[in-house]
Amino acid sequence: MPEQQSAVPPWAEALAAAVGRRVAHYRNRRGLTAQQLSDALRELGVDLKRTVIGNLESGYRRTVSLSEILAIAYVLGVPPLLLMTPVGEEAAFGVLPDVDVDPWDAARWITGEGPPPNGDADAIELWRRHVDLLTLYREHQAKEDEWRRQTRITEGMSAEEVDRLFERALTRRREIEDSLRLIRRAIRGRGDLPPALSPELAHLDDDEPSPRLRRAAVAPNTATDEAAVDEARRRLRERRNARADQEGTPSE
Repeated sequence: MPEQQSAVPPWAEALAAAVGRRVAHYRNRRGLTAQQLSDALRELGVDLKRTVIGNLESGYRRTVSLSEILAIAYVLGVPPLLLMTPVGEEAAFGVLPDVDVDPWDAARWITGEGPPPNGDADAIELWRRHVDLLTLYREHQAKEDEWRRQTRITEGMSAEEVDRLFERALTRRREIEDSLRLIRRAIRGRGDLPPALSPELAHLDDDEPSPRLRRAAVAPNTATDEAAVDEARRRLRERRNARADQEGTPSE
């Protein structure tokens, strides 16, 4: 029997039905029955009965929560975004009431890589101010990855080549660490918490407030913060353009 639920707006009902179809698709690809999915969710600490999963997949369940999407995606080994948006499945997606967009545009909006659908100038400007945090986080991750690559030894390198590699790495790592400090200060200047640091980079916060505090006890340096954001945006564009060149798609 379908679950008894209160009235749900048609748009929200359509979203839940679409999520259900994708749950069924990825469950079948994983080779799980609805009962096996339910059992795995219960082991995770999420009580979603087989009948509820069946109702969701068949479109009888009119709502689905974010917590359920995350748990199901975890068990199925699928990025939650692929349960939320029909990327590679449909040509148009009702991301908002009476707003149909390309699923990839919807996905990029969710991840902060694309502007809001049908947004006017004010909405896009507001979105841009908030998305700066994600831009800074992405640049922070890119810098950390670059820092670790500096001492990557490849097969066949001689002892002299390894020595030169580490000499160059020492200088470059210091430059990267300076960039990371600027990014972290820019994030704190926004009143946000910067990414957690691995033990090998923990020294970057030696002179900073406790990372456990969301609101940083520092006076923001607007000029420095804007410079860090601009630099992060520039590098993000460069990476996107490089990727577009490789794939043969139009760059920004």
